[in-house]
Formats: sequence, structure tokens, C-alpha cells
Amino acid sequence: MPKLYALILQYLSDESLDAVQKEAGWAVVEQDANPEALWQLVEMKHEVHLASKVEEVVKLAARTQLATTRQGAFESIIAFKQRYTNALKACKDQKNPIMSPQDEAMDFFGKLNNARYAEFKTNYINSLQLKSCKPPADLNEIFTLANTYLKPKVANGNGLGSPFATTADYISKKRETE
Repeated sequence: MPKLYALILQYLSDESLDAVQKEAGWAVVEQDANPEALWQLVEMKHEVHLASKVEEVVKLAARTQLATTRQGAFESIIAFKQRYTNALKACKDQKNPIMSPQDEAMDFFGKLNNARYAEFKTNYINSLQLKSCKPPADLNEIFTLANTYLKPKVANGNGLGSPFATTADYISKKRETE
């Protein structure tokens, strides 16, 4: 437990550590070196609602965070799903209107990186249009589909080229001796 406690402290920025240390329960957390209690303080200090004390501003910040969440060019789909889920949770925690699980799935789908998932997105939309598949039931279903989608490997050229060339007219089967 103390090792986990130290690991969490190691990755806190100076600003985050300062904010956590100002909390009322900090003395007990520090004395016990309790990683769970430390993490609860960290989460409490990093919630969206701390942007303001005005409820409408907080709700707007949560909605804006969710609306602007997009998969980065070099971000894995797993990391993106975690960020998206966190933004969605923050939105729900602030009592913003809740999307249906199907809407959450399609929202996530729309925010996937177009450069990496363009073919998947096109094929999936076409399949939905043709009614050859059903819309995703929830976020996990569309995540699994996107994460396991196989892109065909396209070989360069037509495959008829030779990987080497020779100038020999014939092949000698005699072994050269030393």
C-alpha cells in the first residue's frame, strides 16, 4: 500500500499536490499513507464542477468537454474510450440530459479519428443504411466493433515483379571446391 501511495504522489503535478494538501483530510491520508483515500482526494479536486461554483457554468463546462472530445491522431482507441467515458460521466454527474446507450454509442462512433477509422465508419454506416446490421446497443458494442475491425492489407504493385535480378544465362549445379 505505501508503494502505491508513493506512486500516485510521484505522478501528481505540483499544482495538484498543493490542491490535495489543502483538503481537510490530508493529514490523516498522509499519516496512514492510504492510496485509496489519496486517490479519492485527487478525484475530488479534479472534477469538472470545480471550474466554477455556478451550477449553469459547471453544466456547460461538462457538456462542452463531452462535445469537444475527439480521438487524437496517435491516441489508442482504448485510451480514447477511457477519456470519452470520463467526459460522459462528468456530464451525467452534473445532471445534464442523459443520452440513451444507443446515442452514446453513435456519439463515440462519430468521434473516432477519421484518418484511422474512415473505412470502418463508411462500411458501418453503409451497413446500417442497407439494414444488414443493427445499430449498436451501447458504447461497449461499438468500441468492440471498432477495436476488432480488420483492415485489408494492400500490397504495393501487382505482385508480378521479381525481388532480385541476375545476369547469369544458366545456373551451374557444380559445387566449387576449396
